[in-house]
Amino acid sequence: MKLASKIMLLFLVAVVAITGLFSYLTIQQDTTDFTEDHAQKAANLVESMKPHLLDAWNEGGHDEVDHVVRISTREVRQTIVRYFRLDDNAPGETPATLAYVRQNQSVTESITDSNGINWVHTIFPFDIDGKTRGEIDVSEPTEPVEERMRETITNSVLSVLSVAAICGAILIFGGVRMIGRPLTQLVEKTKRVGQGDFSEPLHLNRKDELGQLALALNEMCDQLAGQRETIQAETASRIETEHQLRHADRLKTVGRLAAGIAHEMGTPLNVVSGRAGLIAGGKLNDEEIQKSAVVIKTEADRIAKIIRELLDFARRSTPQREAVDLRQVVDHAVDLLRAFADKAHVTLDVESDGDAFPAHVDAGQIQQVITNLVMNAVQSMDDAGRVELRLTAINAQPPEDVNLTAGEYYQIDVTDNGSGIPEERLHDIFEPFFTTKDVGAGTGLGLSISYGIVQEHGGWISVTSEVGQGSCFSVYLPKSAPAES
Repeated sequence: MKLASKIMLLFLVAVVAITGLFSYLTIQQDTTDFTEDHAQKAANLVESMKPHLLDAWNEGGHDEVDHVVRISTREVRQTIVRYFRLDDNAPGETPATLAYVRQNQSVTESITDSNGINWVHTIFPFDIDGKTRGEIDVSEPTEPVEERMRETITNSVLSVLSVAAICGAILIFGGVRMIGRPLTQLVEKTKRVGQGDFSEPLHLNRKDELGQLALALNEMCDQLAGQRETIQAETASRIETEHQLRHADRLKTVGRLAAGIAHEMGTPLNVVSGRAGLIAGGKLNDEEIQKSAVVIKTEADRIAKIIRELLDFARRSTPQREAVDLRQVVDHAVDLLRAFADKAHVTLDVESDGDAFPAHVDAGQIQQVITNLVMNAVQSMDDAGRVELRLTAINAQPPEDVNLTAGEYYQIDVTDNGSGIPEERLHDIFEPFFTTKDVGAGTGLGLSISYGIVQEHGGWISVTSEVGQGSCFSVYLPKSAPAES
């Protein structure tokens, strides 16, 4: 409706401009025609009077000429003819007019009298024997042309009003139906497209530009719908691949932990075997049998706990974020890794600035991240060493290449005193298939997978390292729950 109004307004402005220009030109032409007609009539009148005026001059000079002029023009309607001497002040006479008269030339001018009436004066020189003796003033009121001017203006105003009324009717009946309603449908369709609704094609049943626009919009929706289906399929495939890679990374970690866990299970199994042998020998009294049974149960529970933790770590589960304590997640990861670290003669220490670190995360995924970082730290040491884990709550500013806002984050530092990473390799450390380990010792996916997990949780991982001194990997997780993608 607004577009139709603007079009009609522009059309109306054009009509007003054209009508106004036409009226102005008409008025100017009427005025010119009236003045020229008056000058011509005045010239004819004076020319017809000249013989009588010459006789009058010869008979009585100025007075007789004035008398003849009055008598001769008494019956001429709406025209006044008067005779003036050169030293008299004629009504239409000005210094410029007098100059023309003295040069024996006629002149026509418009003059407004004291009553506010406009007159057209044509002044002719009265020449006798080559000498100007006086002047004849023929005047006529401009009321006829003014009446035509008023009629022209009135007709112009009526024309403009008529056009405005027609434009209003067209705007109401034609603009709404032909422009306003289709545009409203196009706007509503565009809003639905913006909201992701590509269904219900728009049918305007028109062959003009608006109809072509509707067809183009429908084609665009079909293409967008197809692209969305393709993207959804590719996204689902990518997510499934990421889940498979993460699960494979877990299984690889389980394989590395198996040797250490087998060693850790050896001691309780020996205790169980020894106690069971004593009971089977029949040399223990009832009290000793009971004590041995308690020891067997305790060691069996210890073995079950080790196996359960390993199975929980290896089990593939649907990602699910929930309220957990990050300190407990870190402790569980460290407990699972102690046997692996002990075998490598590496000590694991955990420190924190508080007792509880509540966060909304997927505990299994974060445990996988911590496990990857700690295992890499242990493997970076050729001999006995130390890996420190520290959990703190800080106000952090994300790096420039991370599209996150500054705020409150949990920082988990994994620090080792291993061989370190060369500076030129640090910027590639989280790239897929990049590894600093020997050929066959790693896939190069662990850190990339870990970074992806942390990134999905609204955080990031940074690393500092010095060759020969060790490395520090810092995991940043938001204290508040980020929007899940």
